[in-house]
Amino acid sequence: MSAGQLTEWDAAIRFCPRLLTAPAVTSAQDAFRTALRSVAEANVAENRRYVEARIKALGMDGGEPLTEQQQADLRHSIQNMAYHAYELRQEQARLRTLVVGYEAQNLGFGEHESHFDPGRPPKHRGTLFSTPPGDWDQAKETWDDAEGQLAAIGNDYPELYAGGAGEEGTAALLNLSRVVPEHFGEEVKQQLLKLGDRIHEVQDMITSGRLDLLDLGLLTQAVLTGQPAAGGRDWSKGFDQWAAKRLLADREADKAAVRAVFQTVEITALVVGTFAGGIGPLLAAGATAGLEAFQAGQAAMEANRLEKAATATPVTGTALVSKAQADSKRSEAIAHMVQAVVSALFAAGTAVSGGLRVLRLRGLVQDEALLARLRGLAKDDVLLETLLRKAGDPAVLEQLLGKFPAAQLGPLVERIGTAKLTGSLLQRCPNAEQLARLLDRVNPEQLDQLLTGVAESDLPRLEQVLGTLGDGKPGSVAFNIGGELDAKAGEVVINPGRQAMSIERLRTMKPDNIVVSARAESIPFPDGSGRSLVGDKLPNSIDWATAAKEFKRVLAPGSKVNITVYGSGAPLRKALTEQGFAVTPPLRLPDGSVLDNSVVAVRP
Repeated sequence: MSAGQLTEWDAAIRFCPRLLTAPAVTSAQDAFRTALRSVAEANVAENRRYVEARIKALGMDGGEPLTEQQQADLRHSIQNMAYHAYELRQEQARLRTLVVGYEAQNLGFGEHESHFDPGRPPKHRGTLFSTPPGDWDQAKETWDDAEGQLAAIGNDYPELYAGGAGEEGTAALLNLSRVVPEHFGEEVKQQLLKLGDRIHEVQDMITSGRLDLLDLGLLTQAVLTGQPAAGGRDWSKGFDQWAAKRLLADREADKAAVRAVFQTVEITALVVGTFAGGIGPLLAAGATAGLEAFQAGQAAMEANRLEKAATATPVTGTALVSKAQADSKRSEAIAHMVQAVVSALFAAGTAVSGGLRVLRLRGLVQDEALLARLRGLAKDDVLLETLLRKAGDPAVLEQLLGKFPAAQLGPLVERIGTAKLTGSLLQRCPNAEQLARLLDRVNPEQLDQLLTGVAESDLPRLEQVLGTLGDGKPGSVAFNIGGELDAKAGEVVINPGRQAMSIERLRTMKPDNIVVSARAESIPFPDGSGRSLVGDKLPNSIDWATAAKEFKRVLAPGSKVNITVYGSGAPLRKALTEQGFAVTPPLRLPDGSVLDNSVVAVRP
């Protein structure tokens, strides 16, 4: 329907309001309510699953247990992040006391001092005869530095997201940072369970109808700007959007009721965004705009269109600990930088503007000699600051800048997240442009594992194989585990290495295959990338329960598994059945015996 026709509808309704009850209008409005509910329920369910997965990733409630050293390293990193989050909240509170302008002026003199509000500049930033001690733009930039890091922490660490929610959040973060080691695990678990309870309560309110989602402007705005929803309608234009907006206009939102349900930005974000999709930008927007404006959708909400990440569950084991350590370093650097700049803003006010960038760099790098070397290598303080924020480790960044230009390194660190992981990937794929193309297909952690097991000479072929996935063709890879000598041309061979056949020799004998050094329990390829998986004479020393989960992850629906094992195939059949595979019963031979070592199954 054209814009002119919609205008005619508006005109007709003014003369005949009964047209609003026409079937076409009410049908569209009912569908809009259904769309809102589908988005809200999907987000809430996704967040509930994520929290449950996080509990398991931390080695609780059936998850893979961490070693004693891993537990200690993880506890240390999370407690450090909790303390740095507490420091950042304190600095934000301090910024709110900075006078940055005036609410009125009289004969050129400022009247009624205006303290910093991240959501609103002062009416008068200065007058003819009055200059405020602080500058709103500088304070806002520093506020955003702090809020960006807080959002990143909350996005990846739901236990800190839960601990930092609400008016008592700052104290809760400080308490978590001080919990003694023997009580840390239980404290984190309780925070996650508390978050799970909040999610469950919101779900109950949506299901029972006690919460009218029309009152949550942030959610309605998300659907009206194109977020996918049930029903297949396009709510971003045309008659459907017109009908939805009429419904919203006719309803006077009960803001008090909404605030009673969603008492904090953190809880509101659980309905509109997901941890897997990146809930952090929503938190940052909400903290800046204020709760009521955030709920009403008045903030700049590009964050509504959150795309789900390739991996919708938290990382586990060694990767979990490594990530936490890197994130802890990054949060420490950002906290130091914010503290330095806030102190300077209060001490020197607008006079600090010329040296603000240097202050930021000194906050990020405490070692003056190291900072001088980094500035010399980067030759661009603005780019260096960006790199330091993302890298988290100045010493590793110095090594990388010694090999790659800052302009080339910047986009990679931005995508990968840490200097350490960037360095590991570049060591295995020195061509930065090729590495960027590979990152288009595989997430950084998975790509690091994949490149560890692939010969550098095979990288062009690997890129070609992964390229088919990026062209919208999931399930295009044929995996061969253990049947390397019988592998057909084009199959990807997963080989853990055998004494009788080295990886190097196998690569020489099978030049038409990519040979990856990996295990059946951990296949370093993207979700749903496989169309088939075959294996020959695999040992029962493989952890089939873990391998079956991996087969399900890496294969597309409908893909076939065909494996022979040494000994009985019963353990593998059992593991595949538990993962929902359609498993073919063992073949019974004419003589009545059973061919038990052959396992055939289809992924659900």
